[in-house]
Amino acid sequence: MINRRMGNLHEAIEELRSVGLDLEAAGNVAELARVRLQLAYALHLDAQADASADVLRAALQGLLRTNIHPSMRPELEELSELLHFAALEPSLAPYLEPVMDSLAGVLGGAGSGTEGEQVRLQVHTLGRVSILKGGDPVTFQLKGTVPLLVYLALTPNRTRQEIQNDLYPDKEPDAASSYVRKSIQELREMLGHAAVLTEGPRNHSRYRLGPSLQIDLDLSRFEDAVGRYEMARALALYRGEFLPGSDESEWVLQKREAARLSLTFELHNQMAGFRERKEWRRVILLANQYLRVDPYETEVHEMRVEAARRVGTAAELGRYVAAMNSSVN
Repeated sequence: MINRRMGNLHEAIEELRSVGLDLEAAGNVAELARVRLQLAYALHLDAQADASADVLRAALQGLLRTNIHPSMRPELEELSELLHFAALEPSLAPYLEPVMDSLAGVLGGAGSGTEGEQVRLQVHTLGRVSILKGGDPVTFQLKGTVPLLVYLALTPNRTRQEIQNDLYPDKEPDAASSYVRKSIQELREMLGHAAVLTEGPRNHSRYRLGPSLQIDLDLSRFEDAVGRYEMARALALYRGEFLPGSDESEWVLQKREAARLSLTFELHNQMAGFRERKEWRRVILLANQYLRVDPYETEVHEMRVEAARRVGTAAELGRYVAAMNSSVN
């Protein structure tokens, strides 16, 4: 795993294969499934798609034969891209659904930094709002502190007036200004005074995050995945709407809609391509993912039903027809 994380994929693949053979000989089904998941991911990253699919199929079969312990959560979080890859592969998807049912229960504040110290943050905004510093959660008291952190990460050098207009357009100006000031203060208290820097005259200061903060933002990685047409990675990152609960901000709403539209647009494009090539099973798998994001898109329901008429079982077709009828009622 260390070699894989360092990018030494060939070494990681050899070591994982060796460990897998030992576990298989010992009959250790649970650990073998975990090692095969790691091996499948290493092969996936090394662009060995067929080999990855074969190993992943065996791993999923192994997971179905064992109990999935909550201690696997960090590991499965790390491999979410691989699991979404499986969800889009016709040969793997049938194994994945029962595994994901079993995983449902598994996948379900930090100290201040000082000036000059590098502060690494993992910022989750898609479907959940959380900040991790060195793997530990950072808890803010003010609801608006995380949106402000994300806003400054994506749109630096804004004035207080611009910040409050974008994040709190419906608040009274004095109340909005006070709230932004308190959120900036909380960021500095929790992440170090240098977390937020100001430049310019006192009555027209501009705010930006300090260079001591290193932000790993899921929205940025999601946008990169969509831009590269990497649907498995994009779906692994997209766990729901951007900054849920921050509905008063026009800026948040625009970002939220842009993320949703970019994902559904690319899913629709790929569905259309597979439909033209008559790869009906892939149409169904992509439609399933699309309808998790937007369950009311009639055209996608119709495409899924059309594909199911070609390759689906009677039960599958009936379920999709019922879902389509329900979406328009």
